Amino acid sequence: MFTYASAKDATSDNIIEVLEFAADAGITINFFTTGLCGHSSYGPFEELASETCGQMLKLPSSSELKKLSGITGVTLAGTTVSRERK
Repeated sequence: MFTYASAKDATSDNIIEVLEFAADAGITINFFTTGLCGHSSYGPFEELASETCGQMLKLPSSSELKKLSGITGVTLAGTTVSRERK
């Protein structure tokens, strides 16, 4: 996940649901982020990454985030799936 924002609406129920989905689908979750927005934290990102054997990378700027997004997009060659939940 590439984001400039931190977790804003994380609850233990949300985290458990995501962890269950990741376990069922065999997904490793990695976070690439640039900074905290508002009064939220990285805690939920760090927990999800840790529990799925992923990584949490804090980048120094949005330009670094953009570069990394481009590099991984080429490397993965369209193998990523993005689902938006409403």
